[in-house]
Amino acid sequence: MKKLLILVSILLVLSAVSAAEINSDYSNGVLTISVSGAEDLYGFQLNVNYNSSALEFVSAEEGGFLSSSNPAGIYFKTANSNTAGLLDNFAVIKTEKVAGENGEGILLKVNFTEIGDGGKGISISGVQLVNSEGSNPSSTVTPTNTETGGEGGLDLTLIVIVVVVLVIVVAAAYFLVIKK
Repeated sequence: MKKLLILVSILLVLSAVSAAEINSDYSNGVLTISVSGAEDLYGFQLNVNYNSSALEFVSAEEGGFLSSSNPAGIYFKTANSNTAGLLDNFAVIKTEKVAGENGEGILLKVNFTEIGDGGKGISISGVQLVNSEGSNPSSTVTPTNTETGGEGGLDLTLIVIVVVVLVIVVAAAYFLVIKK
């Protein structure tokens, strides 16, 4: 019975861990990428995928969330746009040793020109978050909402990593607690 209580306690702690949620919304040529539930968010990296037959990349700007407490201390790297339909490696990080940001806000705005009909095909991938200690907090990515029914997408790599980590933790708890 004691071993079962320990295992249940471990699982409850794991389920209580909160994850920042990355959301994106496309409207009138602007893709807005935001975060909610952030805790000590110090920087991020992500990719934007889109239908290059329907959209043409124009520009991008840092959304203000990470610079809200210190506007001068931000490094913003615009993505590589050499591959049609992929904006590879947007990155924003604080440049001074300060606390990360908490809560919700806009991370990035990406401006497009609509050049064709059809689905926008917008999705966010390769999301990596970093906190002020240099570790990577967990996150979830919700599909992009587009006004014309474009396709959204989940960051499946992140989901697979989270599932694998949970399986390893449960297996370790089982062998450490139950098998003793």
